[in-house]
This record gives sequence, C-alpha cells and structure tokens, in this order.
Amino acid sequence: MAASVAGSLLIVRLSGTVDPVVATYRITFAPVDARLRGRHVACERFEGLTDFLRKAGVPTFEVERAWRTLARRRFYSVPRVALTVDQIETLGL
Repeated sequence: MAASVAGSLLIVRLSGTVDPVVATYRITFAPVDARLRGRHVACERFEGLTDFLRKAGVPTFEVERAWRTLARRRFYSVPRVALTVDQIETLGL
C-alpha cells in the first residue's frame, strides 16, 4: 500500500459569481508536514466540486458539510484528508 500524506483540502469560491451552485472553486491540498509544494485546481459548479471531492475520497457527510458552508461563505477547509502521491498527481494537486 502506498504511503499517504495527511492534510486538508482548502476550497475557495472565486469571486465573479454570487450563486454558489454555478460558481468556480479553487481547491488546494495543504499537507500537515508541508513537505509537498501545494498546487491548486479549479472546479466548475457544485457538480465539479462534488466529483473532485469524491475522487479525493472525502466522505459524503463531509461533502455535504462543504456544500452547506460554501452556500454561506466563500471558503471551507476539509480536515483530515489522506492522499497518496498517486492521488495527488491524478487530482492535479
């Protein structure tokens, strides 16, 4: 089994649209130990954000929490995410 890197996924709703359902989101992986240099990816709409979070292995309850929070605020941090180096590359992070 490949080693995992622990961290958080930081999600920011970009300005330019107020409606969170059709917004663009920037997602960055922030490793706890900061050994990896973070890159970010953009996801379009709640559907794209949901697909990304599922591919990252984020549990459904946490995806739903992200939706609720992003409907009210421009940012959310998904805690306790563990990604392998292969997942990080596949996700574009």
